[in-house]
Amino acid sequence: MDQDIEASFVYVAINEVDVVFKTLPKVESLSLDQIYTIRYFFPDRLKAFREDNRYEDLIRQVNKDWGLNPHGSIPADYDIET
Repeated sequence: MDQDIEASFVYVAINEVDVVFKTLPKVESLSLDQIYTIRYFFPDRLKAFREDNRYEDLIRQVNKDWGLNPHGSIPADYDIET
């Protein structure tokens, strides 16, 4: 795991959410595992991070980069054959 993302998790643990958003790498540079961790894992430890309004902006950016609708669903015109 990247040092920046590991540092971000430490800052969440000590409730320094502002620092998390400053140290978190750009969405485009995050690996699939890192995005899964941010999005789904450690609900108690990442609670303060996920409750911050900037988290929703981060998730919308992830969804956009993945070609999903803003709320995370697959677009109706998505071609599953490609």
